[in-house]
Amino acid sequence: FSQGAATASRFAMKALIPIDHLFLYGGSFAHDLDWTKLSPQLKIHFIYGDEDPLVKEEQVSRAKDFVVEQGFSMAILKFKGKHKIEPEALHYIQRSLAS
Repeated sequence: FSQGAATASRFAMKALIPIDHLFLYGGSFAHDLDWTKLSPQLKIHFIYGDEDPLVKEEQVSRAKDFVVEQGFSMAILKFKGKHKIEPEALHYIQRSLAS
């Protein structure tokens, strides 16, 4: 969540086991990420609130374009809310992992 999103993306890059899903909730991937070290099957999920003062629509759009250019799949969940953890987002994560 939030600043932890960059940390999670760095962890995914250095993981010793393949990671299928990377959930970036209220934040974005690390700017120094080496995309060649990520699993090609990785699906990246951006999760943010429509009233989140730290996540802007243009940032999400640019990030999505960049992720797709890198050859990765990306899903976006935009929920009603601010910069906090919401039940709707947690249910989305649960559903994504179950499928």
